[in-house]
Amino acid sequence: MLKPLRAAELDDLERGAPDPVALREIARRSNSTKQYGQRFWAIDRVNLYPKQIELLELGANKRERLFRCANQSGKSFAACVEISYHLTGRYPAWFKGHRFSKPIAAWVCSETAILLRDVMQALLFGPPGDPEALGSGTVPLDLIADKPSLARGITDAYDTVRVRHVSGGNSTVRFRSYQAGREAFQGVTLDLIVFDEEPPPDVYSEGITRISATNGRALLVYTPMGGPGEVTRRFTQDASPDRAIVKMSLYDICDLPGSHMTREMVEAIKRNCPPHEMRTRVFGEDMLGEGSIFPVDEETITEPPLVHVPPHWFKIWGLDFGISHAFAAVLLLHDADADVVHVHHCIRLKGQTPLQHAVPMKAIGADVVVAYPPDGDNREMGTGEPLSKLYRDQNLRMLPHSATFEDGRVSTERGIFEMWQRMTTGRFKVANTQQIWFEEFRGYHRKNNQIVKLYDDLMSATRIGVMALRFAKQGGLGPGRPRPRSNAELNSPEAIRRRCDFDLFNPHSDYDLFGGR
Repeated sequence: MLKPLRAAELDDLERGAPDPVALREIARRSNSTKQYGQRFWAIDRVNLYPKQIELLELGANKRERLFRCANQSGKSFAACVEISYHLTGRYPAWFKGHRFSKPIAAWVCSETAILLRDVMQALLFGPPGDPEALGSGTVPLDLIADKPSLARGITDAYDTVRVRHVSGGNSTVRFRSYQAGREAFQGVTLDLIVFDEEPPPDVYSEGITRISATNGRALLVYTPMGGPGEVTRRFTQDASPDRAIVKMSLYDICDLPGSHMTREMVEAIKRNCPPHEMRTRVFGEDMLGEGSIFPVDEETITEPPLVHVPPHWFKIWGLDFGISHAFAAVLLLHDADADVVHVHHCIRLKGQTPLQHAVPMKAIGADVVVAYPPDGDNREMGTGEPLSKLYRDQNLRMLPHSATFEDGRVSTERGIFEMWQRMTTGRFKVANTQQIWFEEFRGYHRKNNQIVKLYDDLMSATRIGVMALRFAKQGGLGPGRPRPRSNAELNSPEAIRRRCDFDLFNPHSDYDLFGGR
Protein backbone atom coordinates (compact mmCIF):
# COMPACT_ATOMS: atom_id res chain seq x y z
CA MET A 1 0.00 0.00 0.00
CA LEU A 2 1.34 3.44 -0.91
CA LYS A 3 2.10 5.72 2.00
CA PRO A 4 0.30 9.09 2.10
CA LEU A 5 2.38 12.25 2.09
CA ARG A 6 2.71 14.27 5.26
CA ALA A 7 0.51 17.37 5.63
CA ALA A 8 3.46 19.80 5.56
CA GLU A 9 4.74 18.26 2.33
CA LEU A 10 1.27 18.50 0.78
CA ASP A 11 1.13 22.20 1.66
CA ASP A 12 4.29 22.75 -0.38
CA LEU A 13 2.80 20.96 -3.37
CA GLU A 14 -0.57 22.70 -3.29
CA ARG A 15 0.83 26.13 -4.09
CA GLY A 16 -0.10 26.38 -7.77
CA ALA A 17 0.66 23.46 -10.10
CA PRO A 18 2.49 20.52 -8.49
CA ASP A 19 6.29 20.71 -8.74
CA PRO A 20 7.55 17.36 -10.15
CA VAL A 21 11.03 17.87 -8.65
CA ALA A 22 9.65 18.29 -5.14
CA LEU A 23 7.13 15.51 -5.63
CA ARG A 24 9.83 13.07 -6.75
CA GLU A 25 11.88 13.74 -3.63
CA ILE A 26 8.91 13.36 -1.34
CA ALA A 27 7.52 10.28 -3.11
CA ARG A 28 10.86 8.47 -3.05
CA ARG A 29 11.16 9.01 0.70
CA SER A 30 7.59 7.86 1.30
CA ASN A 31 7.55 4.72 -0.89
CA SER A 32 9.68 1.71 -1.66
CA THR A 33 11.30 1.39 -5.07
CA LYS A 34 8.62 -1.11 -6.10
CA GLN A 35 5.80 1.12 -4.88
CA TYR A 36 7.29 4.12 -6.63
CA GLY A 37 7.61 2.21 -9.91
CA GLN A 38 4.05 0.91 -9.69
CA ARG A 39 2.64 4.39 -9.28
CA PHE A 40 4.91 6.65 -11.30
CA TRP A 41 6.05 4.35 -14.13
CA ALA A 42 2.65 2.92 -15.09
CA ILE A 43 3.51 3.21 -18.79
CA ASP A 44 5.87 0.24 -18.47
CA ARG A 45 3.00 -2.06 -17.50
CA VAL A 46 0.27 -1.10 -19.98
CA ASN A 47 -1.84 -3.89 -21.44
CA LEU A 48 -3.18 -2.94 -24.87
CA TYR A 49 -5.87 -4.81 -26.77
CA PRO A 50 -5.29 -6.03 -30.36
CA LYS A 51 -7.41 -3.21 -31.84
CA GLN A 52 -5.45 -0.60 -29.88
CA ILE A 53 -2.17 -2.06 -31.11
CA GLU A 54 -3.51 -2.04 -34.67
CA LEU A 55 -4.29 1.66 -34.28
CA LEU A 56 -0.77 2.47 -33.09
CA GLU A 57 0.87 0.44 -35.85
CA LEU A 58 -1.13 2.15 -38.59
CA GLY A 59 0.62 5.37 -37.64
CA ALA A 60 3.70 4.11 -39.48
CA ASN A 61 2.10 4.75 -42.88
CA LYS A 62 -1.07 6.77 -42.23
CA ARG A 63 -0.97 10.49 -41.54
CA GLU A 64 -4.58 10.56 -40.27
CA ARG A 65 -6.24 7.86 -38.19
CA LEU A 66 -9.76 7.54 -36.80
CA PHE A 67 -10.41 5.28 -33.79
CA ARG A 68 -14.19 4.83 -33.61
CA CYS A 69 -15.11 2.91 -30.49
CA ALA A 70 -17.80 1.80 -28.11
CA ASN A 71 -18.21 3.49 -24.73
CA GLN A 72 -15.72 2.52 -22.02
CA SER A 73 -13.59 0.52 -24.45
CA GLY A 74 -10.30 2.33 -23.83
CA LYS A 75 -10.11 4.65 -26.82
CA SER A 76 -8.71 7.66 -24.93
CA PHE A 77 -6.28 5.48 -23.00
CA ALA A 78 -4.85 4.09 -26.26
CA ALA A 79 -4.36 7.64 -27.53
CA CYS A 80 -2.59 8.68 -24.32
CA VAL A 81 -0.26 5.69 -24.47
CA GLU A 82 0.81 6.72 -27.96
CA ILE A 83 1.14 10.36 -26.93
CA SER A 84 3.43 9.31 -24.07
CA TYR A 85 5.65 7.25 -26.38
CA HIS A 86 6.07 10.20 -28.74
CA LEU A 87 6.64 12.81 -26.01
CA THR A 88 9.32 10.75 -24.26
CA GLY A 89 10.83 8.87 -27.21
CA ARG A 90 10.64 5.70 -25.09
CA TYR A 91 9.18 3.23 -27.58
CA PRO A 92 8.75 -0.40 -26.47
CA ALA A 93 10.37 -3.13 -28.57
CA TRP A 94 7.00 -4.30 -29.94
CA PHE A 95 6.01 -0.83 -31.18
CA LYS A 96 5.77 -0.74 -35.02
CA GLY A 97 4.09 2.64 -35.45
CA HIS A 98 5.56 5.98 -36.43
CA ARG A 99 8.57 7.07 -34.36
CA PHE A 100 9.90 10.56 -33.73
CA SER A 101 13.64 10.74 -33.21
CA LYS A 102 13.63 14.14 -31.52
CA PRO A 103 11.52 16.13 -29.03
CA ILE A 104 8.10 16.95 -30.46
CA ALA A 105 5.44 19.63 -30.25
CA ALA A 106 2.01 18.11 -29.60
CA TRP A 107 -1.51 19.38 -29.07
CA VAL A 108 -4.26 17.43 -27.35
CA CYS A 109 -7.74 18.73 -28.14
CA SER A 110 -11.33 18.15 -27.10
CA GLU A 111 -14.74 19.81 -26.95
CA THR A 112 -14.18 21.80 -23.74
CA ALA A 113 -11.34 22.60 -21.34
CA ILE A 114 -13.15 20.70 -18.58
CA LEU A 115 -13.35 17.54 -20.69
CA LEU A 116 -9.66 17.90 -21.51
CA ARG A 117 -8.82 18.16 -17.84
CA ASP A 118 -11.02 15.28 -16.69
CA VAL A 119 -10.14 12.83 -19.48
CA MET A 120 -6.95 13.35 -21.48
CA GLN A 121 -5.01 15.35 -18.88
CA ALA A 122 -5.96 12.84 -16.18
CA LEU A 123 -4.85 9.87 -18.29
CA LEU A 124 -1.58 11.52 -19.27
CA PHE A 125 -0.50 13.11 -15.99
CA GLY A 126 -2.76 11.83 -13.22
CA PRO A 127 -6.09 12.87 -11.64
CA PRO A 128 -6.50 16.67 -11.49
CA GLY A 129 -6.71 18.30 -8.10
CA ASP A 130 -4.55 15.68 -6.38
CA PRO A 131 -1.08 17.20 -5.88
CA GLU A 132 0.59 13.87 -5.15
CA ALA A 133 -0.90 12.20 -8.27
CA LEU A 134 1.21 14.07 -10.82
CA GLY A 135 3.14 11.48 -12.84
CA SER A 136 0.71 8.63 -12.15
CA GLY A 137 -0.64 8.68 -15.71
CA THR A 138 1.00 7.42 -18.90
CA VAL A 139 3.77 10.06 -18.67
CA PRO A 140 6.18 9.04 -15.87
CA LEU A 141 6.83 11.48 -13.05
CA ASP A 142 10.60 11.29 -13.65
CA LEU A 143 10.13 12.59 -17.23
CA ILE A 144 8.00 15.64 -16.41
CA ALA A 145 10.54 18.44 -16.79
CA ASP A 146 9.02 21.15 -14.60
CA LYS A 147 5.78 22.55 -13.22
CA PRO A 148 2.87 22.37 -15.68
CA SER A 149 1.54 25.79 -16.62
CA LEU A 150 -2.13 26.20 -15.68
CA ALA A 151 -4.96 27.17 -18.03
CA ARG A 152 -6.87 30.33 -17.23
CA GLY A 153 -10.28 30.09 -15.65
CA ILE A 154 -10.42 26.29 -15.21
CA THR A 155 -9.34 24.93 -11.83
CA ASP A 156 -6.49 22.38 -12.04
CA ALA A 157 -6.51 22.39 -15.85
CA TYR A 158 -3.11 22.41 -17.54
CA ASP A 159 -2.25 24.59 -20.50
CA THR A 160 1.28 23.35 -21.26
CA VAL A 161 3.52 20.57 -19.96
CA ARG A 162 7.15 19.94 -20.90
CA VAL A 163 8.36 16.33 -21.03
CA ARG A 164 11.93 15.04 -21.21
CA HIS A 165 12.84 13.21 -24.44
CA VAL A 166 15.42 10.43 -24.52
CA SER A 167 17.40 12.20 -27.24
CA GLY A 168 17.89 15.26 -25.05
CA GLY A 169 15.76 18.37 -24.80
CA ASN A 170 12.07 18.58 -23.97
CA SER A 171 8.89 17.78 -25.84
CA THR A 172 5.91 20.10 -25.32
CA VAL A 173 2.26 19.16 -25.06
CA ARG A 174 -0.51 21.76 -24.99
CA PHE A 175 -4.23 21.34 -24.35
CA ARG A 176 -6.73 23.16 -26.60
CA SER A 177 -10.54 23.09 -26.74
CA TYR A 178 -12.69 23.33 -29.85
CA GLN A 179 -14.58 26.19 -28.20
CA ALA A 180 -11.65 28.48 -28.96
CA GLY A 181 -12.49 28.15 -32.65
CA ARG A 182 -10.35 27.76 -35.74
CA GLU A 183 -8.32 30.90 -35.04
CA ALA A 184 -6.78 29.31 -31.94
CA PHE A 185 -5.36 26.53 -34.12
CA GLN A 186 -3.58 28.82 -36.57
CA GLY A 187 0.05 29.83 -36.83
CA VAL A 188 1.81 26.89 -35.15
CA THR A 189 3.82 23.95 -36.45
CA LEU A 190 3.14 20.60 -34.80
CA ASP A 191 4.43 17.05 -34.94
CA LEU A 192 1.35 15.47 -33.39
CA ILE A 193 -2.26 16.52 -32.91
CA VAL A 194 -4.83 14.36 -31.10
CA PHE A 195 -8.58 14.99 -31.10
CA ASP A 196 -10.64 13.39 -28.34
CA GLU A 197 -14.22 13.52 -29.70
CA GLU A 198 -15.07 14.71 -33.21
CA PRO A 199 -14.09 18.35 -33.88
CA PRO A 200 -15.82 20.89 -36.15
CA PRO A 201 -14.63 20.51 -39.77
CA ASP A 202 -12.79 23.85 -39.82
CA VAL A 203 -10.92 23.04 -36.60
CA TYR A 204 -9.89 19.62 -37.91
CA SER A 205 -8.80 21.09 -41.24
CA GLU A 206 -6.67 23.70 -39.48
CA GLY A 207 -5.20 21.03 -37.21
CA ILE A 208 -4.19 18.90 -40.21
CA THR A 209 -2.50 21.93 -41.74
CA ARG A 210 -0.36 22.29 -38.60
CA ILE A 211 1.33 18.90 -39.17
CA SER A 212 1.93 19.26 -42.92
CA ALA A 213 5.44 20.71 -42.70
CA THR A 214 6.73 18.06 -40.28
CA ASN A 215 5.26 14.88 -41.76
CA GLY A 216 3.41 14.72 -38.47
CA ARG A 217 0.50 12.58 -37.33
CA ALA A 218 -3.16 13.25 -36.51
CA LEU A 219 -5.30 10.96 -34.40
CA LEU A 220 -9.06 11.22 -33.77
CA VAL A 221 -10.66 9.02 -31.10
CA TYR A 222 -14.35 9.11 -30.26
CA THR A 223 -17.65 7.35 -29.66
CA PRO A 224 -20.09 8.68 -32.30
CA MET A 225 -22.91 9.67 -29.94
CA GLY A 226 -23.72 12.69 -32.10
CA GLY A 227 -24.08 10.75 -35.32
CA PRO A 228 -21.82 10.84 -38.38
CA GLY A 229 -20.21 14.26 -38.85
CA GLU A 230 -18.21 15.93 -41.61
CA VAL A 231 -14.86 14.78 -40.25
CA THR A 232 -16.02 11.16 -40.00
CA ARG A 233 -17.17 11.29 -43.62
CA ARG A 234 -13.69 12.48 -44.57
CA PHE A 235 -12.59 8.97 -43.58
CA THR A 236 -15.60 6.94 -44.70
CA GLN A 237 -16.39 8.61 -48.04
CA ASP A 238 -13.25 10.41 -49.25
CA ALA A 239 -10.80 7.57 -49.80
CA SER A 240 -7.12 8.43 -49.33
CA PRO A 241 -3.97 6.35 -48.76
CA ASP A 242 -3.12 8.81 -45.97
CA ARG A 243 -6.14 7.84 -43.82
CA ALA A 244 -7.25 4.78 -41.91
CA ILE A 245 -10.13 3.77 -39.64
CA VAL A 246 -10.03 1.29 -36.79
CA LYS A 247 -13.33 0.28 -35.18
CA MET A 248 -13.52 -1.34 -31.76
CA SER A 249 -16.64 -2.73 -30.10
CA LEU A 250 -17.02 -4.04 -26.58
CA TYR A 251 -17.07 -7.54 -28.04
CA ASP A 252 -13.57 -6.93 -29.42
CA ILE A 253 -12.18 -6.58 -25.90
CA CYS A 254 -14.40 -8.61 -23.58
CA ASP A 255 -12.92 -11.82 -22.17
CA LEU A 256 -9.41 -11.02 -23.44
CA PRO A 257 -6.60 -11.66 -20.95
CA GLY A 258 -6.39 -8.71 -18.60
CA SER A 259 -9.52 -7.09 -20.06
CA HIS A 260 -11.49 -4.67 -17.92
CA MET A 261 -14.70 -5.85 -19.65
CA THR A 262 -16.35 -9.28 -19.44
CA ARG A 263 -19.05 -10.65 -21.73
CA GLU A 264 -21.51 -10.52 -18.83
CA MET A 265 -20.78 -6.81 -18.40
CA VAL A 266 -21.37 -6.19 -22.11
CA GLU A 267 -24.72 -7.98 -21.99
CA ALA A 268 -25.69 -5.91 -18.94
CA ILE A 269 -24.84 -2.70 -20.82
CA LYS A 270 -27.03 -3.83 -23.72
CA ARG A 271 -29.95 -4.55 -21.40
CA ASN A 272 -29.73 -1.19 -19.65
CA CYS A 273 -29.15 1.33 -22.44
CA PRO A 274 -31.92 2.78 -24.64
CA PRO A 275 -32.43 0.76 -27.84
CA HIS A 276 -31.46 3.63 -30.14
CA GLU A 277 -28.15 4.02 -28.26
CA MET A 278 -27.20 0.34 -28.12
CA ARG A 279 -25.35 0.12 -31.44
CA THR A 280 -23.33 3.21 -30.55
CA ARG A 281 -22.49 2.36 -26.95
CA VAL A 282 -21.73 -1.32 -27.60
CA PHE A 283 -20.51 -1.42 -31.21
CA GLY A 284 -19.26 2.13 -31.81
CA GLU A 285 -21.66 2.72 -34.71
CA ASP A 286 -23.01 6.18 -35.45
CA MET A 287 -25.94 7.46 -33.40
CA LEU A 288 -28.91 7.90 -35.70
CA GLY A 289 -30.93 10.63 -34.03
CA GLU A 290 -34.57 9.49 -33.82
CA GLY A 291 -33.74 6.17 -35.43
CA SER A 292 -32.66 4.29 -38.49
CA ILE A 293 -34.91 4.40 -41.53
CA PHE A 294 -34.25 0.69 -42.04
CA PRO A 295 -34.32 -0.86 -38.53
CA VAL A 296 -33.18 -4.30 -39.65
CA ASP A 297 -30.20 -6.42 -38.68
CA GLU A 298 -27.44 -5.93 -41.25
CA GLU A 299 -26.62 -9.62 -41.28
CA THR A 300 -30.10 -10.50 -42.58
CA ILE A 301 -29.54 -8.59 -45.84
CA THR A 302 -25.85 -9.39 -46.37
CA GLU A 303 -24.69 -12.04 -48.82
CA PRO A 304 -21.41 -13.09 -50.50
CA PRO A 305 -20.86 -11.46 -53.90
CA LEU A 306 -22.50 -13.34 -56.75
CA VAL A 307 -19.83 -14.95 -58.92
CA HIS A 308 -22.22 -16.21 -61.59
CA VAL A 309 -25.19 -14.03 -62.52
CA PRO A 310 -27.81 -15.98 -64.53
CA PRO A 311 -28.55 -14.22 -67.84
CA HIS A 312 -32.30 -14.69 -67.32
CA TRP A 313 -32.21 -12.50 -64.19
CA PHE A 314 -33.50 -8.99 -64.75
CA LYS A 315 -31.03 -6.09 -64.42
CA ILE A 316 -31.44 -2.36 -63.90
CA TRP A 317 -29.27 0.57 -62.85
CA GLY A 318 -30.71 3.04 -60.33
CA LEU A 319 -29.25 6.52 -60.68
CA ASP A 320 -28.95 9.65 -58.53
CA PHE A 321 -27.44 12.40 -60.67
CA GLY A 322 -25.59 14.17 -57.89
CA ILE A 323 -26.81 17.73 -58.34
CA SER A 324 -24.93 19.60 -55.54
CA HIS A 325 -23.86 16.26 -54.04
CA ALA A 326 -22.21 12.98 -55.08
CA PHE A 327 -23.29 11.02 -58.17
CA ALA A 328 -24.44 7.49 -57.35
CA ALA A 329 -25.35 4.42 -59.41
CA VAL A 330 -26.53 1.07 -58.03
CA LEU A 331 -26.80 -2.09 -60.13
CA LEU A 332 -29.80 -4.20 -59.08
CA LEU A 333 -30.34 -7.81 -60.10
CA HIS A 334 -33.87 -9.21 -59.85
CA ASP A 335 -34.34 -12.93 -59.49
CA ALA A 336 -37.98 -12.94 -60.61
CA ASP A 337 -38.51 -16.61 -59.72
CA ALA A 338 -37.76 -15.96 -56.04
CA ASP A 339 -38.66 -12.25 -56.23
CA VAL A 340 -35.35 -11.29 -54.62
CA VAL A 341 -33.50 -8.05 -55.41
CA HIS A 342 -29.69 -8.19 -55.18
CA VAL A 343 -27.52 -5.06 -54.86
CA HIS A 344 -24.65 -6.24 -57.03
CA HIS A 345 -22.48 -3.16 -57.52
CA CYS A 346 -22.31 0.49 -56.42
CA ILE A 347 -20.60 3.56 -57.82
CA ARG A 348 -20.27 6.91 -56.03
CA LEU A 349 -18.26 9.78 -57.53
CA LYS A 350 -17.87 13.43 -56.57
CA GLY A 351 -17.23 16.43 -58.77
CA GLN A 352 -17.04 14.65 -62.14
CA THR A 353 -18.87 14.75 -65.48
CA PRO A 354 -21.45 12.47 -67.13
CA LEU A 355 -18.65 11.04 -69.29
CA GLN A 356 -16.68 10.05 -66.19
CA HIS A 357 -19.82 8.67 -64.55
CA ALA A 358 -20.67 6.55 -67.58
CA VAL A 359 -17.25 4.87 -67.96
CA PRO A 360 -17.45 2.58 -64.88
CA MET A 361 -21.15 1.91 -65.48
CA LYS A 362 -20.49 0.68 -69.02
CA ALA A 363 -17.56 -1.43 -67.87
CA ILE A 364 -19.83 -3.23 -65.41
CA GLY A 365 -23.13 -3.36 -67.29
CA ALA A 366 -23.25 -1.47 -70.58
CA ASP A 367 -26.43 -3.19 -71.80
CA VAL A 368 -28.35 -2.69 -68.55
CA VAL A 369 -31.24 -0.21 -68.63
CA VAL A 370 -30.92 2.87 -66.42
CA ALA A 371 -33.67 4.34 -64.23
CA TYR A 372 -33.32 7.94 -63.13
CA PRO A 373 -35.18 10.39 -60.83
CA PRO A 374 -37.46 13.23 -61.98
CA ASP A 375 -34.72 15.86 -61.83
CA GLY A 376 -33.19 14.11 -64.85
CA ASP A 377 -35.89 15.71 -66.99
CA ASN A 378 -34.81 19.20 -65.90
CA ARG A 379 -32.74 21.17 -68.36
CA GLU A 380 -29.06 21.51 -67.52
CA MET A 381 -28.02 25.16 -67.25
CA GLY A 382 -24.89 24.91 -69.39
CA THR A 383 -26.35 23.10 -72.40
CA GLY A 384 -30.08 23.72 -72.09
CA GLU A 385 -30.69 19.99 -72.57
CA PRO A 386 -32.33 17.57 -70.14
CA LEU A 387 -29.81 16.10 -67.73
CA SER A 388 -30.82 12.58 -68.72
CA LYS A 389 -29.85 13.30 -72.36
CA LEU A 390 -26.27 14.03 -71.28
CA TYR A 391 -26.09 10.45 -70.02
CA ARG A 392 -27.98 9.06 -73.00
CA ASP A 393 -25.35 10.72 -75.19
CA GLN A 394 -22.76 8.59 -73.39
CA ASN A 395 -24.49 5.51 -74.83
CA LEU A 396 -26.17 4.51 -71.58
CA ARG A 397 -29.55 2.80 -71.98
CA MET A 398 -31.60 5.44 -70.18
CA LEU A 399 -35.31 4.73 -69.77
CA PRO A 400 -37.46 7.03 -71.95
CA HIS A 401 -38.86 8.77 -68.84
CA SER A 402 -37.99 9.21 -65.18
CA ALA A 403 -38.82 6.47 -62.70
CA THR A 404 -42.31 6.25 -61.24
CA PHE A 405 -44.51 3.65 -59.62
CA GLU A 406 -47.11 1.80 -61.69
CA ASP A 407 -49.71 4.50 -61.01
CA GLY A 408 -47.37 7.21 -62.30
CA ARG A 409 -46.65 8.66 -58.88
CA VAL A 410 -43.29 9.44 -57.30
CA SER A 411 -43.00 8.99 -53.53
CA THR A 412 -39.83 8.75 -51.47
CA GLU A 413 -41.68 7.23 -48.52
CA ARG A 414 -43.36 4.63 -50.73
CA GLY A 415 -39.97 3.67 -52.20
CA ILE A 416 -38.49 3.33 -48.73
CA PHE A 417 -41.45 1.23 -47.63
CA GLU A 418 -40.96 -1.09 -50.62
CA MET A 419 -37.28 -1.53 -49.74
CA TRP A 420 -38.08 -2.12 -46.06
CA GLN A 421 -40.74 -4.73 -46.90
CA ARG A 422 -38.25 -6.61 -49.03
CA MET A 423 -35.58 -6.44 -46.33
CA THR A 424 -37.85 -7.80 -43.63
CA THR A 425 -39.11 -10.66 -45.80
CA GLY A 426 -35.75 -11.88 -47.07
CA ARG A 427 -36.24 -10.46 -50.59
CA PHE A 428 -33.46 -7.87 -50.53
CA LYS A 429 -29.77 -8.78 -50.43
CA VAL A 430 -26.55 -6.75 -50.65
CA ALA A 431 -23.11 -8.11 -51.56
CA ASN A 432 -20.77 -7.86 -48.59
CA THR A 433 -18.17 -6.24 -50.83
CA GLN A 434 -20.30 -3.09 -51.22
CA GLN A 435 -19.09 -1.38 -48.07
CA ILE A 436 -19.89 2.14 -49.29
CA TRP A 437 -23.54 1.04 -49.58
CA PHE A 438 -23.54 -0.25 -46.00
CA GLU A 439 -21.94 2.97 -44.72
CA GLU A 440 -24.86 4.98 -46.08
CA PHE A 441 -27.34 2.34 -44.91
CA ARG A 442 -26.07 2.66 -41.32
CA GLY A 443 -26.31 6.44 -41.34
CA TYR A 444 -29.68 6.75 -43.10
CA HIS A 445 -31.98 8.20 -40.44
CA ARG A 446 -34.71 10.67 -39.52
CA LYS A 447 -34.64 13.89 -37.54
CA ASN A 448 -37.80 15.69 -36.44
CA ASN A 449 -39.67 12.91 -38.24
CA GLN A 450 -38.07 13.89 -41.55
CA ILE A 451 -35.54 11.93 -43.61
CA VAL A 452 -32.09 13.49 -43.27
CA LYS A 453 -31.19 14.16 -46.91
CA LEU A 454 -27.42 14.14 -46.47
CA TYR A 455 -25.01 11.47 -47.68
CA ASP A 456 -27.88 9.32 -48.92
CA ASP A 457 -26.80 9.13 -52.58
CA LEU A 458 -26.64 5.34 -52.84
CA MET A 459 -29.83 4.96 -50.82
CA SER A 460 -31.61 7.25 -53.29
CA ALA A 461 -30.19 5.43 -56.30
CA THR A 462 -31.31 2.08 -54.83
CA ARG A 463 -34.81 3.44 -54.21
CA ILE A 464 -35.04 4.71 -57.82
CA GLY A 465 -34.03 1.27 -59.09
CA VAL A 466 -36.59 -0.49 -56.92
CA MET A 467 -39.28 1.97 -58.05
CA ALA A 468 -38.58 1.12 -61.71
CA LEU A 469 -37.92 -2.59 -61.22
CA ARG A 470 -40.69 -3.54 -63.66
CA PHE A 471 -38.58 -2.01 -66.47
CA ALA A 472 -35.55 -4.22 -65.74
CA LYS A 473 -34.36 -6.31 -68.69
CA GLN A 474 -32.76 -9.71 -69.05
CA GLY A 475 -29.28 -10.00 -70.47
CA GLY A 476 -25.61 -10.23 -69.64
CA LEU A 477 -23.26 -7.95 -67.77
CA GLY A 478 -19.94 -6.50 -68.86
CA PRO A 479 -19.03 -3.87 -71.46
CA GLY A 480 -21.38 -5.33 -74.13
CA ARG A 481 -21.33 -4.44 -77.82
CA PRO A 482 -21.24 -0.88 -79.12
CA ARG A 483 -24.75 0.27 -80.00
CA PRO A 484 -25.77 2.59 -82.87
CA ARG A 485 -26.34 6.15 -81.76
CA SER A 486 -28.23 7.48 -84.80
CA ASN A 487 -30.68 6.33 -87.48
CA ALA A 488 -27.86 6.36 -90.04
CA GLU A 489 -25.81 3.99 -87.91
CA LEU A 490 -28.87 1.87 -87.13
CA ASN A 491 -29.54 1.35 -90.88
CA SER A 492 -25.93 0.89 -91.94
CA PRO A 493 -25.02 -2.40 -93.72
CA GLU A 494 -22.93 -3.55 -90.74
CA ALA A 495 -25.80 -2.94 -88.28
CA ILE A 496 -28.22 -4.83 -90.56
CA ARG A 497 -25.78 -7.73 -90.89
CA ARG A 498 -25.63 -8.02 -87.08
CA ARG A 499 -29.41 -8.49 -86.96
CA CYS A 500 -29.41 -11.29 -89.59
CA ASP A 501 -28.19 -14.86 -89.50
CA PHE A 502 -26.87 -14.52 -93.10
CA ASP A 503 -25.21 -11.81 -95.16
CA LEU A 504 -28.17 -9.91 -96.58
CA PHE A 505 -25.93 -8.24 -99.15
CA ASN A 506 -24.13 -11.43 -100.24
CA PRO A 507 -26.22 -14.59 -99.53
CA HIS A 508 -23.46 -16.85 -100.91
CA SER A 509 -20.79 -15.68 -98.45
CA ASP A 510 -19.63 -17.66 -95.44
CA TYR A 511 -20.76 -14.92 -93.03
CA ASP A 512 -20.78 -16.08 -89.41
CA LEU A 513 -23.46 -14.54 -87.20
CA PHE A 514 -21.26 -14.57 -84.11
CA GLY A 515 -17.91 -13.66 -85.60
CA GLY A 516 -18.56 -11.72 -88.80
CA ARG A 517 -16.47 -12.54 -91.85
